[in-house]
Amino acid sequence: MKRFFFLLGGILFLSLPANAQFNANPIINLENKDKNLLNYGYFLGFNQYGFKFSYENDLGDQNTDIQVLESIGFNVGLIGEMRFNEFLDLRIEPGLYYNART
Repeated sequence: MKRFFFLLGGILFLSLPANAQFNANPIINLENKDKNLLNYGYFLGFNQYGFKFSYENDLGDQNTDIQVLESIGFNVGLIGEMRFNEFLDLRIEPGLYYNART
């Protein structure tokens, strides 16, 4: 009986987001926003650098010569876009990608 209520509750809980797509006041996209001559924005992100080796001739030696430590960094930058016509844009994305390798 507990299993039935748990299953029923799970189904009801997972079906609630299905109504989020159909709202009485839907958000309408700005249809003409991309038709401007110049558009701009920014981007933020995180990155993780690492490198993995697969040794084919592993003779059981646990003391390998190459050891790479993974490191985490961030990136930030600007986005500039110039519209030439309906099918051609020029996009420039200068940015800073920072990560420390050891």
